[in-house]
Amino acid sequence: MEEKRVNYLEQISPEDWGKTPTSVKKLVEEMAQQIEQQSKKLGNSQQTQAGSE
Repeated sequence: MEEKRVNYLEQISPEDWGKTPTSVKKLVEEMAQQIEQQSKKLGNSQQTQAGSE
C-alpha cells in the first residue's frame, strides 16, 4: 500500500515564498528532498521487515 506523499513546499503560499531569501529557499528545498529520501528509506525498510515476518 502506497501512502500519499506530502509536498511540503506546496504548504507555503506563493506570496510568502516570493518574499523568502534565495539562501533560505535553497535550504528549505534541500531539507524537503532529505525528508523525501528518508521517507522512502523508511518505507522500504518497513516493507522488507513485513515481508520477512
